[in-house]
Amino acid sequence: MKNSFIVQFFKKWKQVGAIFPSSIFLVEDMLSEVDFDKARIILELGAGSGSFTEEILKRMHPDARLIVFEIDQVFIEKLKKIKDHRITLVHDSVTSISKYLDNKKVEYIISGIPLSNLEKNIKSELISTAVKSLTPGGVFLQFQYFPESLSLLKQYFSDVKLRFTFLNTPPAFFYVCRR
Repeated sequence: MKNSFIVQFFKKWKQVGAIFPSSIFLVEDMLSEVDFDKARIILELGAGSGSFTEEILKRMHPDARLIVFEIDQVFIEKLKKIKDHRITLVHDSVTSISKYLDNKKVEYIISGIPLSNLEKNIKSELISTAVKSLTPGGVFLQFQYFPESLSLLKQYFSDVKLRFTFLNTPPAFFYVCRR
């Protein structure tokens, strides 16, 4: 219990951002936006306990690579239990993405980072870094519990769509942002 998701939320609510892991309904809705046959490098930002991670790996092409960023040590330890040669765990800030990509670009970024909890300059740096990491036409998927980042995301992406998943605790909005 001492390392459960809910405990991590109460210890580090600004960093964790949610009281429960994402539901399979949110995971399904967001991942329906990913063309797994095409994607060869996928980034996951703020993986938490791995709700998205495991589903991404199930759907990924055998030659694809998943690079997972997580700064919480408790969640990193949980993610280390996932055994798949296609995953790379990174215990570092997402603003350091470029040093892990070897000058490559990615087709998809799936983010669970709680944008609402970040200071404006950090939020802008994160989104700017994500945009620079994407191929032309690449997609940034971001979920939140309040839709307040729409105008900010429209400053960085040519096409932004807002979606909603009711069957999540709490219900969640997610953005589909195309570079």
